[in-house]
Amino acid sequence: ERDKEAYKENDSLRSPTYILNLLKKLGDKKCSLCDCEIPQIIHGAHIYPVATIKKVTNINQDKKLRLAIDGDNGIWLCNNHHKLFDLNILYIASDGRLKQKRKIELKHEVYIKGITVAKQLHTDILTSTFIDYLDKRNKYLDSKEYSFVV
Repeated sequence: ERDKEAYKENDSLRSPTYILNLLKKLGDKKCSLCDCEIPQIIHGAHIYPVATIKKVTNINQDKKLRLAIDGDNGIWLCNNHHKLFDLNILYIASDGRLKQKRKIELKHEVYIKGITVAKQLHTDILTSTFIDYLDKRNKYLDSKEYSFVV
C-alpha cells in the first residue's frame, strides 16, 4: 500500500520494495559504473523511468506499479552517474555498453571518462527483462547522438 501511495504521488519511486528487489538482484549497493560503495550516495536508478511508465495508456495502475518496482528495471548508480543517466547524457546500449552524448564540452567528456570505470554493464545484469526496459527507454533517444565511452 505504501508503494501504491508513493507511486501515485511521485514521478520517481524509491520504495522499500524497489530497493529490496534491487538488493536481491544486484547485491549490496555499489555503482555499476564507477565501483563507488558509499551506500549513502548509491541509488536505485530506474532504466524505464517511472514518469514514462505513468504515461503508458494501455496498462492498468497495478501493472505500472509492478514495472516501477521490478528489480530488473534498475541498477545501482552513484549520485553523479545517476544524474548523468537521468539527463540522458549517458546512454546504455542494449548490449550493456555505455555511451555518452557527442555534443558535450570536452572538459565534461574528460570528467565523465575520469569517473567511469566500467564501459559495459556486467553480463549478470543483462537479463532479457532488463534489456526490454532498456529498449523502452532508448526508443525515446537517438542513438546517433551518442558515442561509446572508451
